[in-house]
This record gives sequence, C-alpha cells and structure tokens, in this order.
Amino acid sequence: MGFRSLEDYSSLTDLHVYGDLLTLYSYRLPNFTSIAEAGRLYNEFSLFERRLLTLYVSYVLAGAGFYDSVFASDDFAEVAEKRLYTTKFSDNDWIEIFDELPPGEGVILGELNLEPWDWEYENEEGEKLGVVFVEMLFEMYDAESGRSYSPAEVLVRHIGENKDLSQNKRNIIIAHPLLSRKEKESFRKTKAELQKLLGEDVFLSTGEFLVRFIPDEKKRAVVEENWKSLRSKLFTSFQSEYPFLAYAINYSRISWAEEKLRGARLKYSEGRFDDAIKDAANACEGLLQVLCSKYGVKAEEDAQFYMNSA
Repeated sequence: MGFRSLEDYSSLTDLHVYGDLLTLYSYRLPNFTSIAEAGRLYNEFSLFERRLLTLYVSYVLAGAGFYDSVFASDDFAEVAEKRLYTTKFSDNDWIEIFDELPPGEGVILGELNLEPWDWEYENEEGEKLGVVFVEMLFEMYDAESGRSYSPAEVLVRHIGENKDLSQNKRNIIIAHPLLSRKEKESFRKTKAELQKLLGEDVFLSTGEFLVRFIPDEKKRAVVEENWKSLRSKLFTSFQSEYPFLAYAINYSRISWAEEKLRGARLKYSEGRFDDAIKDAANACEGLLQVLCSKYGVKAEEDAQFYMNSA
C-alpha cells in the first residue's frame, strides 16, 4: 500500500497541508549535483515533510486551545529553564522548535522508517489528546500466535502498547494527505474498521481533522492562510541549505532563459542588435525572477546562481 515513488508525486499539486511542495520529489536535479548531495537532499526533505505534518497538526490544535505537552513539561523546563506553550506561539517560535518535532532521525541506509509516530497535547482544562501520525497502512503477522492483523488492528495495538497513549482520554489518528488521496479505498476501509473496533471515528484525513477542531469556517480560512505563510518561510529556510535546489525548482524557466541567451548571442553575431538586446533582457528578467523566488525581493550580494554553460 505504499506510495513512495516518483510518479506518485509529479502530478500531486494543491495537496492539503503541503500545497505543491511534495512535487519536489520528482524534480530534475542539475547535472552538477553529486550523488551524495542528491541523497542528502532526499533524506533531509523526507524528514522535513514529515515534521511539517506534525507542525500542521500542532498549529491547528494551538488554535483550538491545545499546546504541545513536551514543550510545557517538567523535563523540558529543567533543560531549557522555561516552559513553552505553543498556544501563544508566533511564526518565529514555530520555526525555532521545528527541528525538535517528531519524527526523529528515521533514515537508515537511505531507507525511511514508515511506522507511525506520536505526539501529545493538552489544554488548560487538563484534557490530554494523543495524536498518531500514519503515512502507510500495513498488515502484520505474529509468528508466535500465527495470527494476521489488519491495518486497523495494527493501529489499535500501537495505541494500546504505548503507555502514554493508552492512558489518554482521547486519541486520534491522522492520515498523511498522500495516504488519504492516493489510497482512498484503503483509507476508507481502515477508517470504518477502526470506528467499529473503537466505537468512534478516530482516523481522520487532515481536512476532517481541521473541521473537527476548528469548526468555524471563517476561523478555518484564517488558519489555512496563515499556515501557507508559515510553510513558505520554513521551505525558504530549507531551500537555503541547497543552492542547487533553485535550479531544480525553476528548471523550465531556467531552460527557457538559457535558450533566449543562446538566441541573443546568435543574433548579436549576425548584427541584429535590437533583437539580441530584447532576447537578452527577457532572459535576464526570467533569471531575476528565479533569484527573487529563492532569496526574496532583496537578493543577497553573495547569492550564487547555477547555470549550464550556454
């Protein structure tokens, strides 16, 4: 039931939580990118997009009055000498704690750990909420008992075997947006089975989760718009670690600019100066748009731009 292959991502635009972000998996990297750089990018982005899902849930729950339990805990306060309440966070606060969110480093020899991960929340009334994040549904076979477990039963066992989750009054399970879109039938089947096993609807798509915790339509619109802004800031920060990523993201625009520059050079050699200047100006405008998309309106002086030789 997996969905981690390039063809799954190339057409996935306007995905809830992520927008067009996950199409990055199918981008063509420039020829000068080493295998080591490409591997590091894949691993780091895989971790980044998973943490982004955790952040989205935390962000929405903060709007519903639930703060991340870990950052407000005694253990955290002992180390950080303060408690953090995510219900009071600004964008900068979210960005600062982003790398502390689960999942942790789940990349071993290039293979990702696709098992569920958990995070806990509570509100000022003392109500605790456990969230299980799921990006893949799988069956499990217990060799000792000779029994097979359905995906729904696997999730019930996951909650039951987790001491913190099992003590909560309420737990919910969040499906990765790719799972609820690409594996709709499996998602619906597991959702129905979980409802039968637990007596309530706990397996939610991110859209269902948003409506449940932010029922007011106008408030939801504000939360979603603010989320897009925060997501953009985080990805800009991530992108700054990989200068070649600007080339991959803007490949078609850069290829068009390169073609314009080659045409301008030919027209100049033929004495067609006006046409050459026009093509060169168009190419420069396209390249400036790429720089602005990477560095913002004020491009830094030391920003490097990569192009194939014309």
